[in-house]
Amino acid sequence: MCRVLENVLRKQSYLEKKVKEHDRVFDGDKFSVAAVARCTSMVKSLTENYYKLDATIPQTGEICRVVGQSSVESQEYTVSAELLNQAGWQGINSGHPGVLFNAVDENNFDFVYFRPHDPNICYQTGYMVNGKPTFVETKKCSNGPPKGGVWFPVVVKVLGHDVQVYLSGDLVTTIKSHFAPRARGGVFTFHDYKNVVLFRNFQVVPQLFVFKKCVETVEFPEYIKLDADHGSWPKDGFCQAGYLKKGGQSTDYQLSVDLYNFMGRDGANFGHLGVFFNAEDQDNYDFVYFRPHSAGGCFQTGYVYKGQPKFDGAISSTCPTGPPKGAEWFHVKLTVSTASPSGEVKVYMKGALVRSWNPRYPIKNSGGVLVANGYKNVVYYKNFHIQ
Repeated sequence: MCRVLENVLRKQSYLEKKVKEHDRVFDGDKFSVAAVARCTSMVKSLTENYYKLDATIPQTGEICRVVGQSSVESQEYTVSAELLNQAGWQGINSGHPGVLFNAVDENNFDFVYFRPHDPNICYQTGYMVNGKPTFVETKKCSNGPPKGGVWFPVVVKVLGHDVQVYLSGDLVTTIKSHFAPRARGGVFTFHDYKNVVLFRNFQVVPQLFVFKKCVETVEFPEYIKLDADHGSWPKDGFCQAGYLKKGGQSTDYQLSVDLYNFMGRDGANFGHLGVFFNAEDQDNYDFVYFRPHSAGGCFQTGYVYKGQPKFDGAISSTCPTGPPKGAEWFHVKLTVSTASPSGEVKVYMKGALVRSWNPRYPIKNSGGVLVANGYKNVVYYKNFHIQ
């Protein structure tokens, strides 16, 4: 339980940090209500900074819901809120508190809600079309349903039509959305069950990173963890975190990040961690990674085509300061220049120029962080910038 709480607090802290950086939040006093539908009442507490949804007067088959104004323009975003089940037909431990997302309006959206009263059907997903709900998936939650009378965090990550639902920091399900991605959401509960639900800290935040082909990714306040401990190399390619930058431009740019090799097949000094750039999408880009275990092959260049690593024309050699050490942070900087028709790339490690070369893909200022699958690699990264 302590570990779950620690992860929740870390994820909340990280999300709050990103919200402040990008000024993309509506919660508390900033929550902007666009519509309220079919509720007995909705009241805002001015002293305790929460909203109260009351569905105690029966309206057969109806859903009490509140929808916020659109806050970001992003097809990949996160909706999060803290919910509290205050009342139900059998007391505080019975109810249907939920979060809605991809909202076209108050009558058309995707949703997920939770049942404090039933451990066997902890959550329920579905969607509403023209005011009529359709129910899709219901299952147990790994650590049981939320308790009544206690605040609990819900996070919904919308990654295109792929949606991840988290309860108290734990992934409970991954589903396909009914509606197209739309960064707009809200909170709801059902009538006919004497439900009263509180919510606070409602946030809609653009997803800055898209993770792919990883066993696990954890967003801590100080760094992000990429776990690539699965698959085989090169068949399963890279576990990666792609930075979402709309309309990458064909101009000079610089990418920088701090990397940390936590472990690999043969310990902390074994790994394959680096960056990718000139990304046309998540499956086509140039890359360079480093090997803490190899002085003679300290770095390796290459490219990914349709998700598969390619090494024709690639370069691998020594680094001026030697390979990076495991279990230590090291800084990587990469510059891409339009000075030559094919674009010149220079990579620096610990401030020293490692190599310059001409990449395969046209210049485009977009990229991210990667680590090879198949070698039991786990890495951390922080301070990622592309400009």
